[in-house]
Amino acid sequence: MQKHADNVISLLDAILPMLGQHNEYIEELLIQVGHRHAKIGVNPGFFPYIGESLICTLTRANPNEMSDEIGEAWEEVFGAIIRVIVKAALDVY
Repeated sequence: MQKHADNVISLLDAILPMLGQHNEYIEELLIQVGHRHAKIGVNPGFFPYIGESLICTLTRANPNEMSDEIGEAWEEVFGAIIRVIVKAALDVY
């Protein structure tokens, strides 16, 4: 479980700094993630929970810094990431 969590954080570390500059490259990475997960049988319905968990973790780790506006921005970013991954996973099924 820890290895998977580390992989999720590594993916976010890689793509977040590139948002708005290299969106096609980011999209390709996320498509690969979706395909890889679909091939091992991961239910695409699980992905939204990852975004919710990450936002919850950010809120708990930084309660004084997580305003409604910042929370909504994170929801938008994670939502966009998850939509690409889920679409790619569904394309494999």
